[in-house]
Amino acid sequence: MRKRFALIAAVCIAVLACVLFGACTRPKDPTTCKHPNAESTVTQDATCTEPGVRTFTCPDCDKTWTETISAGHHYVVDEDASVAATCEHAGKTVYVCDRCQDSYETTLTQLAHVYEEDADEHVDATCTTAGMNVRICKLCGDRQEEPIAALGHEWEGFACEEQHCAHCEETRPATVSHHYVAVGDEHASEDD
Repeated sequence: MRKRFALIAAVCIAVLACVLFGACTRPKDPTTCKHPNAESTVTQDATCTEPGVRTFTCPDCDKTWTETISAGHHYVVDEDASVAATCEHAGKTVYVCDRCQDSYETTLTQLAHVYEEDADEHVDATCTTAGMNVRICKLCGDRQEEPIAALGHEWEGFACEEQHCAHCEETRPATVSHHYVAVGDEHASEDD
């Protein structure tokens, strides 16, 4: 009787272990399993020109499958070979694959000057002398000078009297003489 009891106890323990620990469960059907616990390993690394392979295995249904890992370069910017664009020259960005050293470059468009008026170097024009408008590019320091024509005198007053310039202190004598004509008299006199 003891042997029978021991056998029944062993069977009960085995069934209990199967239920509690899943030791006796059968694999799920691979066609219905969602593979929530699938594990993957890279079985062939991708290179710059050849695809790689990743293998998946589902521990729940024992299904195994593979996926392709895309081939491709791993480009990074080569800071030493790249040149920033400026107001005077186009630039370029050089990309180098850090795996196989393949490279390519893109052109960066030349920048436009960004000029600002330089009030410290500006010279106003006067009646008799030309002025200068100065602009400096704030990116590269390029300098542009634009002459401003002399204003010329703007005389105020009558031509027969001393005239004064509206812009400066200059004066000029009368440019014409008075001519008097007597009304009803046939003789005219000239005042010098």
